[in-house]
Amino acid sequence: MIESTTSNPLVTILINNYNYGKFLPSAIQSAINQTYKNLEIIIVDDASTDNSQNIIKEFAYKDKRIKYIFNKCNKGQTFSINKGYQLSKGEIICFLDSDDIFLENKVDEIVKYHGKGYDYIYTDYEIIDKNGKFIKNSDINYKCDGYNIFPVYYRLYYVGCMTSTLSITKNLAQIIFPLPNEEKWRICTDEIIVIHSSIISRSFFLNLKLTLYRSHGKNFWYGRNFTNDFLYQYIKAKIEIIDFVLKKINITQTFLNNSHNLILEFFTHKNFNKNVILTYLKILWFEINQPFWGKIRRTYQILRFLLSYYKNQFLRINNNLEN
Repeated sequence: MIESTTSNPLVTILINNYNYGKFLPSAIQSAINQTYKNLEIIIVDDASTDNSQNIIKEFAYKDKRIKYIFNKCNKGQTFSINKGYQLSKGEIICFLDSDDIFLENKVDEIVKYHGKGYDYIYTDYEIIDKNGKFIKNSDINYKCDGYNIFPVYYRLYYVGCMTSTLSITKNLAQIIFPLPNEEKWRICTDEIIVIHSSIISRSFFLNLKLTLYRSHGKNFWYGRNFTNDFLYQYIKAKIEIIDFVLKKINITQTFLNNSHNLILEFFTHKNFNKNVILTYLKILWFEINQPFWGKIRRTYQILRFLLSYYKNQFLRINNNLEN
């Protein structure tokens, strides 16, 4: 959490790059162009064989806020982000893939919301092509403002989005770094960051399009098909990370099997939509081992809570209209 007295915290923009010299200048320039100026920009190049390192040196010469690390050999995304974090001094860390772009008000907006007490934020985004032309809006399904241990554990939910939409506070970073399994997770490091953040802290979806995600044919996930064998191994690796984080913060199976804890976590949410509500009901009815009448009682608690929530929402809207 950022102290309320810190109105102008130092923000780190951490860029990781490997052979994206074609797109790297746009990413770096988008960091430089931020309307929020109290920045440090850390670029970690993972032994690129294109012109990336020359590009980085040129930008660093012109803007002293830029620091860089050149890996001597290719070590993967997780290793690179760990190295960049070690160099960072910011109270807030924003992650930016070198083929993506921040809109100029990105940091300004996330500083406002981190200042409200959120340690982990993921934002909305738009998808562009290799030439920067708009393709479509995002398709984020799980938009929340609350804790999410149960959805992550039972439903393997990805409570977040791709790397360039993520930001965390220094306080949270000090808990989750260094990121584990550098060799196994040479790519998809956003998965590790999201799992840690959504289990350890409150997750907040900021409903503003602040990032441009570039689809260029070489993205790992977007627009690609995978074999069932690959997806199976991927899920196993994801479960390993989830178990690692749960042990790290001493969350036991007893805690996870308790429907009372499930309901308490549901009540931490501030914004309710169909996906959030159905997720918790599915966990209650199909995942947690509890007698039938216990499930009925917990369902009644949820419905009663939602009735009060929507009643208050209606009254608030009505009062605003009258004023």
